[in-house]
Amino acid sequence: MTITTSYNSKALQQPCEDKIIEYHKEFQMSPESIKNDIQALRDWLIQNPHLPNIDDDGRLERILFYCKNSLEKSKRFIEKHYTLRSQYPEFFAHRDPTLSKLVDVEKIATYVPLPKLTKTGQRVVLFKLYTPENIGNFDPEAFCTRTFMTYDFRVSHDTARTDILVYDLSNVSMAVMGVMPLQMIKKLMSIGSNAFPFRISSFVVYNSNKVLENIINIAKTFIPKKLTNRVQAIHGLDKLHELVPKEILPRDYEGDEAMTLEEMRDQWDEELIRNRGWFIREQDLKTDEHKRSGKPFEQKETFEGSFRKITLD
Repeated sequence: MTITTSYNSKALQQPCEDKIIEYHKEFQMSPESIKNDIQALRDWLIQNPHLPNIDDDGRLERILFYCKNSLEKSKRFIEKHYTLRSQYPEFFAHRDPTLSKLVDVEKIATYVPLPKLTKTGQRVVLFKLYTPENIGNFDPEAFCTRTFMTYDFRVSHDTARTDILVYDLSNVSMAVMGVMPLQMIKKLMSIGSNAFPFRISSFVVYNSNKVLENIINIAKTFIPKKLTNRVQAIHGLDKLHELVPKEILPRDYEGDEAMTLEEMRDQWDEELIRNRGWFIREQDLKTDEHKRSGKPFEQKETFEGSFRKITLD
């Protein structure tokens, strides 16, 4: 048995208890070791008063799991995650899922975890721009806040061996790319590299055009080679089905699921609203820099310059 109570819902279905035990054994995790390591993390948190009190055993257990049962990696993740919450409040505060700006932005673009895991325990997360004609109303800060809410909720409630990230760029153009300020992109790359512990097995770039593929190739030079080797640009549903099992894909991707992606998005929206109290409590958890002894972790600048300086063939 695992230490914590298992979470499950139609919107974020979890592996059975036997599968969770199997996944834990891959990292030599046992009920006794989990209990001891959670206590070790609690003791460490007390010794570092600038960090918040994390009273959610499920969150600590999953942090250990995503950090491959390494106490040191788990500590580094906790330090970085809650420091970034303090440094970038524009993305980590005001997380009430009923706020109109968070509701409205999902009608333009969505980033949603698919309800079912693959048979091998992978969580597929799918991005899609629905209405490029409304891009003038797109609020990138609200979209990122919403996305990080999803990731944060998963840290506490989801047990997935790895993530497959699918970016459907069918409706994305350079005009769409232009709504994301460069300074925000730099912040997002820092957050993406440090704030969440999920292990990514594949980045699938689906139906992009030549210009976007050139930008993606440039962006790959700024991320670790280990991750760039997992980026795959593909076109067509046949290729997508080779990488993502049809049985978990939505109906509008010729998957076997009865729901469309839009219906899955609506189901996920309902899940976030159902957990509104959790988000409101969690948004206050961050580092108190006045109590910190020493410097916060150092962030490396991801890139400099502007897309205006990039010449594309």
